[in-house]
Amino acid sequence: MSLPSTIRWDQSAEGVVTLTLDDPGQSANTMNAAYMASMHATVARLEAEREGITGVIVASAKKTFFAGGDLGELLAVTPEDGAEYAGRVEGAKADLRRLEALGVPVVSVIAGAALGGGLEIALATHHRIVVDDPKVQLGLPEVTLGLLPGGGGLTRTVRLLGVHGALSHILLDGPRFPPAAALEQGLVDELVGSADELIPAALRFIADHPGSTQPWDRDGYVLPGGVPAGADDVVDGLAISDASREALVGGNYPAPAAILAAAVEGARGTIDEALEIEGRHFMGLVTHQVAKNMIQSNFFDLQAVAGARGRPRDRARWTPGQIVIDEPGDAADDLAALLSGASIDVVVPVGPPAPSAPPESVLAVTPSALLPHPAARGEATAVIGLRPAPGGLLEVVHDDHTPDEIVWRALDLARAVRRTPILIGAGHGFLVERLEASLLREADLLRTEGHTTHGILDALRDVGYTAAARDRIGARVQARQVGDAPATLRSVPADDVRDRLLFAPALEAVRCRDEGVVTLDADANVASLRAIGFPGWTGGVLQFVEAFRPRGAAPGALGSRTAFLRRARSLATDYGPRFTPPSVLVKAG
Repeated sequence: MSLPSTIRWDQSAEGVVTLTLDDPGQSANTMNAAYMASMHATVARLEAEREGITGVIVASAKKTFFAGGDLGELLAVTPEDGAEYAGRVEGAKADLRRLEALGVPVVSVIAGAALGGGLEIALATHHRIVVDDPKVQLGLPEVTLGLLPGGGGLTRTVRLLGVHGALSHILLDGPRFPPAAALEQGLVDELVGSADELIPAALRFIADHPGSTQPWDRDGYVLPGGVPAGADDVVDGLAISDASREALVGGNYPAPAAILAAAVEGARGTIDEALEIEGRHFMGLVTHQVAKNMIQSNFFDLQAVAGARGRPRDRARWTPGQIVIDEPGDAADDLAALLSGASIDVVVPVGPPAPSAPPESVLAVTPSALLPHPAARGEATAVIGLRPAPGGLLEVVHDDHTPDEIVWRALDLARAVRRTPILIGAGHGFLVERLEASLLREADLLRTEGHTTHGILDALRDVGYTAAARDRIGARVQARQVGDAPATLRSVPADDVRDRLLFAPALEAVRCRDEGVVTLDADANVASLRAIGFPGWTGGVLQFVEAFRPRGAAPGALGSRTAFLRRARSLATDYGPRFTPPSVLVKAG
């Protein structure tokens, strides 16, 4: 079956070819099989017709310039079919290499986001022009998905900025830059005031720079900052966040170490050798369980919790007029503060509420995980639970009797106050509170067994809990300490301590799913990562359950629920029935 063309070719009388990226089957351009086939054919035509071409402009017909790799495809790649996928990626990189070596000026014009693969395409052009709109974002955020920029982006940023510059400012933190900051970083070359100015600016560059080449293809090219002797010489001088440094040296995240290795190794060779090294490290990450976990949580799960959630496409977004909170108290005060901060009218009535806004703009809420009995509710008096949670979340409590429209209004309200909604079932407590309590209980038990608070914090750090989580748990364990520690420390292997701190909230999430508190795994995953600081490499509590990869697993081995069940039973044998897998999980496994 032939693939549709995703690139339109338009050639002016002056010989300038405009290549417009426009996948007819998608709302955004992605680096899928159709793009790869189209770019391969386009580059072959450019080479064949080179004598009649004076320049090339790469543009996009979409709102975004190019959305990057097809993450669904990346999730599906296994070690068994990795070689076939690697061949496709290397073919796409070879086409970009041919494009930048064409011998005529190649300019990219960018009016929308160019993240990941989009920026990698632009980096293979000689001049990058961007509309100076702060809504436009540029960057290589692959590290946040457990990957590295494998379409040439790592190699070209190192060639542009040097090893230290690329690692410190672009690759290891994975920031997204507005145009002005991208220009300052050296990722782009020129800003214009509007999309209408892009093509004229590109034509001026083409006229003024015939025969353009990349800096690394010119005689006398020297890598900015020089070639480091080895990775150890680079690490101490990196200007990266504390979290990125922990990820680099901690061992739970393969991507930062692979990025460092590919940058240093690639700097020692030619551009083509560096691209090959980049590809080898990229494929090692694509087939690793951690990348699959992070893609699932940081892309697909975030899309799921912040998406439509059943709202009809033609339904207008609800605008809150007044929020009536059904009972006073500290929880109501916290909720009222959040809503009032977004300039939303809040009423905490004494006695029956008397809304002053039109009924269709009023929402009655409770700061409780328990909703009123269905007999006390109706369409006009429907109540939904709301509770702010750490990490920019808003827990939304509903049950089978909550009208869809009321749920949808609550989701619209979350968006209005710039919170990510976590939809949970009523009656069994708040999800975040239960996950946090299970982790704190396990830390308390370790303390009563004689482990020091410092030792517990070390274990939390070793498995990848965030610094904020460690500070919070440490303070609470210290505050809740009762009496003296046992004179004799119970001998607990370090790996068991670490796993207990991971399995406790993971098993609590399974219980929440069994009880109907969680109806979508994505809610639990996002809540655990954002609110309690569960390690990002796991993909969240339920992703950890479904894809647990035991220590000592063979390189490239993927995780499984079976492995989780086996380890949970082992912990239950040694430390008690709280680690016994719920029967629903055993049956499903």
